[in-house]
Amino acid sequence: MCLGFLRDAGSWILLVPGFLFGTAAAQDSARARKLIEELCSRKYEGRGYINKGALKAAGYLEQQLRNAGVQPWKGSYIHHFNMPVNTLPVTEVKLQGRTLKPGIEYLIDEASPGWKGSFVIRVWSWADTLTYPGGPWRLQDSVAAVPEAMLRHPLWGKRVAQMRALHPVPVQINAVPRLPAWGVAQAVDQKVTLLLRADRLQHGAQLNLRVKNEFRPEQTCSNVIGFIPGTHMPDSLLVLTAHYDHLGRMGKAIFPGANDNASGVAMVMDLARGSVLKPLPYSVVVVFFAAEEAGLLGSAALIRDRVLPLNRIRFLLNLDLMGTGETGMTVVNATIFPREFSILDSLNRQFQFLPAINKRGKAANSDHYFFTEAGVPSFFGYLSGPRPAYHSTDDVPQTLTLHGYVHTYRLYRSFLEHLTAGQ
Repeated sequence: MCLGFLRDAGSWILLVPGFLFGTAAAQDSARARKLIEELCSRKYEGRGYINKGALKAAGYLEQQLRNAGVQPWKGSYIHHFNMPVNTLPVTEVKLQGRTLKPGIEYLIDEASPGWKGSFVIRVWSWADTLTYPGGPWRLQDSVAAVPEAMLRHPLWGKRVAQMRALHPVPVQINAVPRLPAWGVAQAVDQKVTLLLRADRLQHGAQLNLRVKNEFRPEQTCSNVIGFIPGTHMPDSLLVLTAHYDHLGRMGKAIFPGANDNASGVAMVMDLARGSVLKPLPYSVVVVFFAAEEAGLLGSAALIRDRVLPLNRIRFLLNLDLMGTGETGMTVVNATIFPREFSILDSLNRQFQFLPAINKRGKAANSDHYFFTEAGVPSFFGYLSGPRPAYHSTDDVPQTLTLHGYVHTYRLYRSFLEHLTAGQ
């Protein structure tokens, strides 16, 4: 048995890594990969809002909590809330008769309305702005494809925006060297924005476009919540969170969300299993959030509806992007809660779980944020390594190394044990 000691705040703390506490069976990268593959399968449609993909995933996670022996929170695993969302169940782009691949050769901006028609592409250049001072929007049956460099230019980008506003058309085309991250929209724009890879552009080519949107002002979403009673102070809570939603579908293109955030869901599920096998002195609440990608709406709704007693939460761990780990971890709020970060970092240095843990300050980049704003001590941790795809169709399970997965589990389990040491 390997033991270590750390001096913290004038006292000596016994350091014993969690995997020595008989919880090794609770974590396994093969099981994590299986859960990630399940959540990324086509049946959940990218865990978005077309064909109830996210709601189906919520039902799956509820069953996983039941199977693990995790109890419902106050009689129910589900917390419902509503939000507006725009969906794009149909997108089709044909260039000179060839159907382009969604998510690979083009994206339709997530806030786009429906539209169907055809036009000729004019690949816009700097010189064209002088040749056609009114803009290509005044030319009949053509639409300008504006290069990203022009859109980003401080002068010409403003000029393009002004011309588009003065001469509105139902479709605008942005020519990009690579497709940007996609997202979730809660409103509908007045025009379709087509993001088209620049290397697919053909000046004078015929483009046929078909987009169908469905705006849902009251989309039902479900946070999934479980409870594991503590052994000594059950009224004190440790909260483990991860968002399970992702971007869903754009036409036939599915955004699987393996690293973001099926990997974080797997880690929280494993930590829940570990807490069932060996309960902690404090009770553990597990929350899988919906609608994080739409603007942290699941966590905001949970706080708004007073589902959890915030004054009883001793610490919250929010986990995202757990699929790598080769270069270590970054912790948001590390500078806000230095004592807790010192414990986490000292455990890591003592037992060399991860190569490094980097500090970050406060950031509104995941579901920990509104808890922090409400006075709940919290960390948001994410792993780093070979950069997987982000908010694209390429964020698939096969790209995840899970290099630091088991060691991260052991680090977090030890951290939770030390937060409750002596209770």
